[in-house]
Formats: sequence, C-alpha cells, structure tokens
Amino acid sequence: MAPKRSVSKTIAILDAINRSQAIIEFDLNGNILTANENFCQAIGYELHEIVGRHHRMFVQPEEAASAAYREFWARLARGDYESQQYKRIGKGGREIWIEASYNPVFRGRKPYKVVKFATDITATKAKSCDDQGKIDALSRAQAVIEFTPSGEILTANENFLATMGYELRETVGRHHSMFCEPGYAHSPDYATFWQNLASGRFVTDQFMRLGKGGRTVFIQASYNPILDDAGRVLKVVKFAIDVSARVLAVKEIGAGLGRLAECNIRMTLDEPFVGELEGLRRDFNTSIGMFQETLSAVLSQTRALNSDSHEMKDAAEHLSDRTPAGSGAGAGYGDRAHVDGKHPADTFTGAERAPVRARLIRRCA
Repeated sequence: MAPKRSVSKTIAILDAINRSQAIIEFDLNGNILTANENFCQAIGYELHEIVGRHHRMFVQPEEAASAAYREFWARLARGDYESQQYKRIGKGGREIWIEASYNPVFRGRKPYKVVKFATDITATKAKSCDDQGKIDALSRAQAVIEFTPSGEILTANENFLATMGYELRETVGRHHSMFCEPGYAHSPDYATFWQNLASGRFVTDQFMRLGKGGRTVFIQASYNPILDDAGRVLKVVKFAIDVSARVLAVKEIGAGLGRLAECNIRMTLDEPFVGELEGLRRDFNTSIGMFQETLSAVLSQTRALNSDSHEMKDAAEHLSDRTPAGSGAGAGYGDRAHVDGKHPADTFTGAERAPVRARLIRRCA
C-alpha cells in the first residue's frame, strides 16, 4: 500500500505543477516532445504546431546560430541543470519573457530528456525595464548617491563623483558628513536630519556641501528613503543637481543691485552666467548703460542751465548798478524788491543750487 500511496502523491504533485506552470519536454537534441496547455497559451501555438520541431523556433535566429546556444544544449545533454530569465519568441514574432528551469531527466545514470518548467514574466519584465529605464535616465541627468539609513555611503554615480571631485573608492564606506562643514556635521540639526531620513521622511531643499579640497558646492537635492515590504528603511537615495553657478550668479546680481543703490553705475557684470540667467545679466548691463547715458544727458543740461543762470544773474546785477535809485522803471523794480523783502539778485538762489545738483549727479555717474 505504501508504494501506491507514494505514487499517488507524486501524481498529485505533478498535477498541481501542471496546473500552475508552463511545461514543455525536449529530447536531448532539443526537439520538442510535448507541452502542456499553459505553455501553448503562453507561446501562442497549438500543440500540433510545435511537436517535432526544434527549440530554436522560440529564439532569435542569431542566438540559434551562436556557439553559446549550441553549448547550452550540450550542457543539458550532459545532465547539467539551467535556470534563469530568458527572452523567447512566440507566435507571430511576439517577444515573451519567462522565468524557467531546464531539468534533465535521468534513466539510471543517463539523461534521456529535458523538462522545462516556466512562468510567463513578460508583464513584470516590462515594468522592470520601464522602471530601470527611468532610473537610468535620472542617473544620466542627475548626481545620484546611496546611503545606509545612518548615513554611510554605499555607492555613487559618475555625475555625483564629478560634481564633488572624488573617485568612488574615496567615498564608499565613509559617512555623508565628509561633505559637510565640521560645525554643521556635529550639530543637533544634522543628527535630526539623519534621524528623520532613518524614520522614512523625505527631505528636499537647496544645500551647501563641500567637495574635495574644501570646494564649496551648492546642490538642489532630494533625499529619498527606500522602504521594504514591512515599511523599514533599507537605504536612502539622493538625487541632486549642481546649482553652484546659479547661486553665484544670483549673488552677483544682488551685489550689482547693491552697488546701484549706492549710486555706483560704473560696474557691470562681465562674467557670463549659466542658462536663463545669462539673459538677465545682459539686461542688467543694458540697463546700466542706458542709466549712464541718461545721467550724462541730465548732467550736460544741468551744466548748461547753471551757465545760463550765472549769465542772467550777472546781467541783472549790472542793470541794477546802472539804474539811479528811486527813478524810472528801476524804481518800480526796487519797490517790488523792497516790498518782497529781497534783493533782486536773491531771486536766483535756485540757479545757484544747480552746482550742488550737478555734484550729486556726478557722484552717481
């Protein structure tokens, strides 16, 4: 009874596998002997379309003609086991990805056929490729570095290393604090920063960091905790963009505006800026040039007004000296001056202030 129960148990197990797995059988040369319904559905063929044909019908022609493919079947014929993810070609040229094992079946000590158990992972593979493509795109465009939850460096991409000026071997295993000023690295704020990341909190901001040799680097960065299925933080991945040139450009513009507020319009921004800020630099310099031209024109007009005012004052004083007191038109003039309480020459005090205005304009110029 025991052998019968053992056989029944084995049959039950095989039935269970047959219901859940795609299964196909080959002879040792790779010719198809049979396949179950799951395999036929996955690949898109009817059983009668594949029996007697070679396994190469499921691979690309260049792979089928390769030495690696011949060696693959030679290993199976020797009784070696093979297992990994494979790309296969279904009916109509459709690409299929499977997770499969090729299992030589022995009669005594000699293999006589190969049974393949497979799972269709096409959808999972497509998502994985899509996700990897996004990660690769980010890695090409941004500086990326990975840390343990406590801040030790695991790895970094070329963009990050180029930004900070290090080789990978100089960073792996060291702590993130190597990129920070000592005062900040030993502060409570820095400890809290890593505690927040270790608890799964996302952090994004603009940061000042130190590159190799103490060089100041400004980055726009996000620190992203990566969680496992249980919600535990496995690692922290940081994506960053070097914004040092932009930060320095903004500082230059601020300094230029400060000089302008102090009436210094002789200083222009001569070093080119990055990206969209270059247009702002040109506009700033153009505005300074126009301001200089306007002030020069006002200064010229003020000088002319000052000269005319002095001539009018001299003429008035000369006329006053020639007119007898209390007679003719001069009397009327003198009377009005007396009534107003002012000497005629005093009516030009506004003109006399023109040199003061000119000195102020020259200060700005």
